[in-house]
Amino acid sequence: MKKQALLILIIGLLLTACKKNNTKTIKADLTFRSISFNSAYGGTDEKISEINEYFDSIRKLEKPRKSDLELSNYFQKLKDNDLFELPYIFLLLEKDSVITVHLTEKEYAKVKDIRHVDLYKKKKKMKLEIELTQLDSSIFYSENILKVEEVDGRSHSNK
Repeated sequence: MKKQALLILIIGLLLTACKKNNTKTIKADLTFRSISFNSAYGGTDEKISEINEYFDSIRKLEKPRKSDLELSNYFQKLKDNDLFELPYIFLLLEKDSVITVHLTEKEYAKVKDIRHVDLYKKKKKMKLEIELTQLDSSIFYSENILKVEEVDGRSHSNK
């Protein structure tokens, strides 16, 4: 009996350790995009249902367009990871490397009122220190924004 309990404890610790390996603390600039659709955050139940039906219909097609199928698969991955209805932000990692990060409502509250136009007028940008978990090659999630700091510089936005 003791051996079984020890085995379960070891497996649990290994699974926890493996899961934590995907989480890294990074520093990055908050960036902005004027038009984006990376989740159904803020959508009504009716709109979310329409979106789901649309993507389901793409997957049922015999020969869907490649771009439609890729988009449908992306949103399916969001749903599989319970991110489909969560808010998101954009982070600039390098000169031209922008990623989408899905957040909990609690963490999103820390940045949701930051406006690009206000930063632009002040010649400032926002630097975030954030715990980032990569769930897939293009899907990132955070449950913890550690620091939000206004610093000198220009905020990156889409052109």
